[in-house]
Amino acid sequence: MRQFLLLVCWLLPFCHAGIGSVYVRGRLLCHKQPFVGEKVEIWAKAWGFSDKLLDSTTTDADGYFALNGSYYEALATKPMIYAYFVNYCEPTIRKESFVCGNAIKAYIPSAFISVGENPLETFHLDELEVSTVQNQQFGLETIVYSWFDRKECRDE
Repeated sequence: MRQFLLLVCWLLPFCHAGIGSVYVRGRLLCHKQPFVGEKVEIWAKAWGFSDKLLDSTTTDADGYFALNGSYYEALATKPMIYAYFVNYCEPTIRKESFVCGNAIKAYIPSAFISVGENPLETFHLDELEVSTVQNQQFGLETIVYSWFDRKECRDE
């Protein structure tokens, strides 16, 4: 019985589940002009599985966006959440009407991820100049991104 209790106490931190939520606002600029009508999303990093989309929107006529989402994480109290968009401001490939841009992930600091379904803090990306933004990676992404830059393409 004592060994069973020790095992349960040892496993308890690994079985802790939590809900994390986030509210993100910001403005995207392309060469100091509003980055209009571009898709912006927030995702939760899922370790070992595909990441989960929490919310999606497009920037308005002035480049502003607001996103709100929550995610249940089985192994941690706060999931890693990131904003995601594609840099079509500085396309890496342009051929006739076909254009490709680098995918950008900006991780939200854990201080702005609230425990529970309703965000208590607002993370402000402020005015982000897309033409100069750097991508963020964690874990295996660092290795994978060093081999392959992630790009998305569209027909304009």
